[in-house]
Amino acid sequence: MSEDLRSATCQALRLRGVEVFDQPKVYLGFLADALPKDSLELSVLYNQCDQSWLGIFASAAHGGTADALRDAVMRSEQMLITQRAITPSVAQSLSADVAQGIADALGLDASFAERGQNSLGDGLACERPEWNRIVVKPYDVKHVTRPQTHVPSGSLVQRWRTATTQNRRCMVAVLVAALIGVGVVVWMTLRMSACSRVRNMLLDGVGPTHAETSVSAAEDADAKHAPSVKSISAKGEGTVGLLDNGTLRAVGETEFETERRVNDISEWQHIIAVSRGETFILGLRATGKISTMGSNEAGQCNVGTWTDIVSVAGGGEHTIASRSDGTVLAAGSNHKGQCDVGEWKNVKLVAAGKNHSLGLRADGTVVATGANAAKQCEVSQWKNVTSVAAGVYHSVGLCEDGTVLSAGSNDKGQCDVGTWTNVCAVAAGATFTVGLRTDGTVVAAGDNGAGQCDVQTWTDVVAIAAGNEHTVGLRKDGTLLTTGSNAHGQLNVGNW
Repeated sequence: MSEDLRSATCQALRLRGVEVFDQPKVYLGFLADALPKDSLELSVLYNQCDQSWLGIFASAAHGGTADALRDAVMRSEQMLITQRAITPSVAQSLSADVAQGIADALGLDASFAERGQNSLGDGLACERPEWNRIVVKPYDVKHVTRPQTHVPSGSLVQRWRTATTQNRRCMVAVLVAALIGVGVVVWMTLRMSACSRVRNMLLDGVGPTHAETSVSAAEDADAKHAPSVKSISAKGEGTVGLLDNGTLRAVGETEFETERRVNDISEWQHIIAVSRGETFILGLRATGKISTMGSNEAGQCNVGTWTDIVSVAGGGEHTIASRSDGTVLAAGSNHKGQCDVGEWKNVKLVAAGKNHSLGLRADGTVVATGANAAKQCEVSQWKNVTSVAAGVYHSVGLCEDGTVLSAGSNDKGQCDVGTWTNVCAVAAGATFTVGLRTDGTVVAAGDNGAGQCDVQTWTDVVAIAAGNEHTVGLRKDGTLLTTGSNAHGQLNVGNW
């Protein structure tokens, strides 16, 4: 069996839970990072990773037993062979690999060894009599956009030689249908090109009749299918957005003119979470590793060896991250003790201020380390907390009941949050605090010298972020709202 496929499935389940099977693109991200791009396994799974097939393993993972996984292996093999025209040995291997990865993640003592070549091809009942009780039902396959994967010609030839007569007929039918489809596309393209040339000749020399510029059908289609913003992060004088296709956008500047590469992140892929430090950007990959960009003056980007990361946060000149086992790692400046997290346990979420760090434990309590001149680290009494945020000299905690806790400096009123209710998310700017209510409205407290707290009219907001003197809100339709200082272009998000 493929160790890479087993490991990728195990890692996906540990980092994202069973829900990863409800997101084919996310699951494929794990596989794309773990398997060679020209592998047969990746080729088959790219064409099969939809909710119907992954649902088989989702149910088994929910069941949490070895018997449930064995049943899932049988059902998966049937579906692969019936719908994908692949050999029984390949179907057995792929199904066993995925199931073994789930078993490893759940800590089950189960083995899914490959069987003989004749287990399905020469008769279902002769090898596994219990398979007779399985009823194969048609699946509505909802395809998603997948990158193209090259399959070596030798593998295709081998699959043809080992395929049954029925499967060979299916393969021929698919090939004929593909050729017909290509012919139709070519014919329509040539026809549209000819029509376009005729139209251009007729309209040659004719100028526009009014000042407005019309949008072509192609441009309109591109706009409808353009990726939208999924989450946002802000700190210092910059803003970062994570798109739903796993890529990033960034605006603003760093404190150091030589570090303009902080925004050079167009090549990042398969990012599931993003955090901006004051002069650097962190991207959590689907594989549990971290990508970095920007200033590394204090070693805050020395995270290349970290694995199994589930939460990451960037501070002034330090990075903090929690792992799937509840331990915490830190890198960068430690002159205030902000990286002294080696003893932290059972931490599921982290936040980083300029010179202090916060960790949210699984039991709802909070730990802190680093600069404490304003008592921003005095959070040991907090309970029932579900989220944390850190500013320059203050800390904020969101409770289960929708109320908000605070600690640290209140010289600008940034800790005047005791009366807030029905809050579902919090963000901490340099000297102000922002809260997102369950009804999509936003509240703010603290310094408003640049208008960063002018959020009273915002509606339909699903996420918030705060920098030094600016605030960003993500609406449920994928558009962005901004307010505050734009001295460094940190509000230029209109084209995201």
